[in-house]
Amino acid sequence: MGKGNAAVKQWMSNRARFADLFNGVIFHGKQVILPEELELAETEADILLKDKNSKIREVQRHRDIVMKWRQGIELVMLACENQEKIHYAMPVRNMLYDSLTYTTQIQRLHEANNNEGNIKVTRDEFLSKFRKNDKIFPVITVVMYYGEKSWDASTDLYGLFHEEMLFRENEILQQYIPNYKINLIEPGNMNNIEVFHTDLQEVFGMLKYRNSKTKLLKYVKDKEEYFQNVDAETYYVIREFLHSEKVLKAIDENKREEQ
Repeated sequence: MGKGNAAVKQWMSNRARFADLFNGVIFHGKQVILPEELELAETEADILLKDKNSKIREVQRHRDIVMKWRQGIELVMLACENQEKIHYAMPVRNMLYDSLTYTTQIQRLHEANNNEGNIKVTRDEFLSKFRKNDKIFPVITVVMYYGEKSWDASTDLYGLFHEEMLFRENEILQQYIPNYKINLIEPGNMNNIEVFHTDLQEVFGMLKYRNSKTKLLKYVKDKEEYFQNVDAETYYVIREFLHSEKVLKAIDENKREEQ
């Protein structure tokens, strides 16, 4: 992980911002997820799988941020992938991440069941390593892309297929191939940043003007109270988002002139 992505990960791991991101994207600004309901979860998925020849192979993936959203006994896994670069196979990548998260849940549930002792299971449950009444928790993944170029990759699995293969024969293949869509948020191209209630609104709003120094400085001046008091962590994230130390220096100079 590069220093820039590490800075973004640390900044977005703040529970208030993380809740705000999901409330803005999933619930259109309604305050459904509360910061105090979030708990940081493991981001590494290290799964050992057996192939048909009983050989063990390791599947390992590192997610950026995963939070457990608890509401009483109910639980949802929320994940955020921070992308500086466009990933043209993102639907498959995210599908793998989500699948590994579900697989991890099943494995841990199986281990917990084994630790309970003498519990009768059917042959099918034994082979599945999953009992009929066992339940797992849903996973919601958001992709936050903050690169300068507009996202031009597919946002679903269907977009990776040859169109003539997917849509011929009266689109019958669509009945048997489930689609997988990514929840993409592109702050630099958002028109409704008002759905955010933390400083995501100020920082995301800044990204709309990063290609124009004049508009950017005007935006900073309009939000002077916020930008004059940003902490070091937020400063590093702004530098990563803007991809320019010069712009930040210009902002600093503008602030000093106003003082």
